[in-house]
Amino acid sequence: GKIKKSGYQSLDKGLGRSSMIAHEMRMHRNYDVIIAGGKAFNPFYCASFGVEEKVLYNVGLPRMDMLRENTEKCRKQFFEAYPELEGKKIILYAPTFRKGEILDPKAIVDAFDFNGEQMLIIKRHPNQRLNEENLGSAMTCDDVPTSTVLSVCDCVITDYSAITIEAAILHKPVYFYLFDLEDYLSRNGLNVLLSDEFPDSVFYEPKKLFESIASGVYDYDNYKRFCEKYLPEQSGRATDKIAALIIDCMRRDKHEAISERISEQN
Repeated sequence: GKIKKSGYQSLDKGLGRSSMIAHEMRMHRNYDVIIAGGKAFNPFYCASFGVEEKVLYNVGLPRMDMLRENTEKCRKQFFEAYPELEGKKIILYAPTFRKGEILDPKAIVDAFDFNGEQMLIIKRHPNQRLNEENLGSAMTCDDVPTSTVLSVCDCVITDYSAITIEAAILHKPVYFYLFDLEDYLSRNGLNVLLSDEFPDSVFYEPKKLFESIASGVYDYDNYKRFCEKYLPEQSGRATDKIAALIIDCMRRDKHEAISERISEQN
């Protein structure tokens, strides 16, 4: 997904690339095809990669197939590793990567009610450090990937991360903690205004965020509209479709194969 701006969209911004380096390194040049998500993101893919829509193959990533097909396997593995969490409400906090920053969970940990009936699991981006001194009673479950925690959690807290799309695949309720929205808009930028897509699920204070989660009230009708808008139209067979495209390119002219496959989706 392209919830946040990236690539050519964010050149020379605080969290973006240098335009000079992008030019010298010919960033995102010479792509024959780009495996993409839902078509609603297409204008943003084009702007981010500097390409035309005709190279976008909107079938989703193999990771989507993995999430769908391995849910029960992931649940079994997780609760074998963490049997003390079985039966508890699990809330996953997985914020986006912020270059050059250390993830400090203090505000969200301080607002969470560690009452024995629920647990907060914090998963950082692999390239970002976590201030573990402010973890409190929260867990990180470093020995299992975020995708596994996503399979077992009851809801997800994030901000501008593409984990929103992964959560949507599994129909997990998503809440948005946008404590630095104005700063992030100026330093990086967004393609999707989350307050428009999720008017009842965007929060700027952790206390109000957890009050909403505790209430159990969630706008699933609006969530369904989001999924229909941003997920691939025929999701679920991304791996098969990508493999078929690669084999087709090996057997005949790759440009003809790519053009034909992409035209089939329109």
